[in-house]
Amino acid sequence: MVITPMLSSGMSVELPSAGSSTTVNDAGQHLVLSVRADAAIFVDTKRSSLDNLVEDLNEEWRREPNRSLLIKGDKSLRWKHVHGVMDKVRENGMTTMLLAAQKESGGDE
Repeated sequence: MVITPMLSSGMSVELPSAGSSTTVNDAGQHLVLSVRADAAIFVDTKRSSLDNLVEDLNEEWRREPNRSLLIKGDKSLRWKHVHGVMDKVRENGMTTMLLAAQKESGGDE
């Protein structure tokens, strides 16, 4: 699912645009995984790496297990960087991920 969050959680990234998305207000209901333009990975605001990602995600998840996982990838990244992060998450059995995008003007909600 692609969502257009009214986000303040996680790290600041330039989100890609999507014509069709669902707008969601950020009330702390997501565990945010951010990938910045320089490919740096963050779990919420904590710096992580591909090697430590699963451990860092699990640590945060144990604190609040009802949160959904929202991935914020900078629009300047090559797809392989975001895909690599998603593969690592999927290896841990987390198969439901939300992707953050900026709503294009005139798109559906």
